[in-house]
Amino acid sequence: MPVEDLAIRLATSDDAAIIAEHRARIFQDTGRFDAKRSAAMMAQIQPIPRPMLASDEYVGWLVVAVGGAVVAGAGVQNRRLLHFDRPARAHCPGGGMLQVTAVRSAA
Repeated sequence: MPVEDLAIRLATSDDAAIIAEHRARIFQDTGRFDAKRSAAMMAQIQPIPRPMLASDEYVGWLVVAVGGAVVAGAGVQNRRLLHFDRPARAHCPGGGMLQVTAVRSAA
């Protein structure tokens, strides 16, 4: 697929099911889960990304092909950490950290 046929967009809370599917399929693609366990994980975690996306706790990007099909995605989770006697980092003003949570291509 030519790169000219692809666009990157921010994920929204409406994309929670896609994000849950990507997350579960990473475990299946790497052989850690079989199809049944991957489907169970998808169903269990599907409600979780919606409020995380709405609050910016999770930020995701989706690669969309012409016609609207999502062909890849990536995301980071902004996690707040409990710190003692440590200044906040410039890139995470609240003293948190960013954790890459999923990168998956449908190809």
